[in-house]
Amino acid sequence: MKNRVIIYTTGLVTLIFWLFVTGCSTSVDEDISDKNGFQFCVQIPKALEVETKASLGGGDEKIDIKDAWIVQYASPGNNLLHCVYINSGFTTENTGYTVTITTKNDQFSLVSSSFYVILNGGAELLKDFESVSDNSKEALLKKICAAPSNVDGSPAITSVPILLTAGPTEYTATGEAEKVIVISRVYRAFAKLSLSVTFPTIANDIFVVESATVTNIPKNMALFAGGGSKTPYPELSTMYTSSISIKDIVVNGGKQSFYMPENIRGTGSSLTFQGKNQVANGPDGNLNGCTYLTIKGKYYYDKTQAPGGGYIQTPIDVEYRFYLGSNLTNDYNIRRDHHYNLTVNITGANSADLRVTITNGNVAVFDKVQEITNEVDF
Repeated sequence: MKNRVIIYTTGLVTLIFWLFVTGCSTSVDEDISDKNGFQFCVQIPKALEVETKASLGGGDEKIDIKDAWIVQYASPGNNLLHCVYINSGFTTENTGYTVTITTKNDQFSLVSSSFYVILNGGAELLKDFESVSDNSKEALLKKICAAPSNVDGSPAITSVPILLTAGPTEYTATGEAEKVIVISRVYRAFAKLSLSVTFPTIANDIFVVESATVTNIPKNMALFAGGGSKTPYPELSTMYTSSISIKDIVVNGGKQSFYMPENIRGTGSSLTFQGKNQVANGPDGNLNGCTYLTIKGKYYYDKTQAPGGGYIQTPIDVEYRFYLGSNLTNDYNIRRDHHYNLTVNITGANSADLRVTITNGNVAVFDKVQEITNEVDF
């Protein structure tokens, strides 16, 4: 599904619509003749975890808009025209999923330009952006990073981050006095990962999780995809070097979710799930910075229990490692605005079946999601 831009001009009113081709609708006031300046209508993303169109709703993932930075660049030339911070005057429509930001008539210029919108970045995010030398390039804006709001101090964020961005949205001036409404869909600047571990209850064996960790998590969220640069992104020096624990993982105990900045490492050369863990098959022949999941635990070959709840036989220590991405063979990218729903089915002491269901921020208009399944012997 692709986005498109439709421009309507009627008298002194120009409407720029950045809408979905299917499934979504956005309403704006038909009579805007008494409104000054630019209006920005942003469509807030709905929950990433949606199975069908009928089950919409933000739930705990609903993000309220607290403030906005709106940046205007001249087209062509990419010269910075305006960088405006707004923290009041937001109105909501369409059950809260469309937010309208009305600006003063002298805050932006009626010239052909491109607009970027950053929501919930805070007052300090672009405070000095206009005064920085050589800030005329849009690439500088895309590279700016914001630190996630770690409620518990952990790099694996357990609460939903609130940073959202949109753009560029192109505006073509007509040379006449006009009023402009810019409507755009915003995207999360982070990814969501959910993990569950299962083991057959009818099996004669038992598996107990001792730890679940994720390694290679970036420290900061870039305002726009990949920081506006080529892969890999981000630099290794800006990533956590230690493994991050995913708490409360219990076999057959449901899933635990956390959030992380995007990690775009590229694609490798493996043709199989087993080969994805091999260093030589990684992007550019290495696995540096690639995000991976590690499950460690104890495997018991006989679930007959001794008195007091202990197990009779001595267990063996097992470890399962999975490199994450958009597929299970050669993709190592954790992309913003995507949900990676990981189910690790332990099938034996040296084998596991990893199922990955991937949804993106357009999930609200999809009935199906992408599911990838592979089994590996360790």
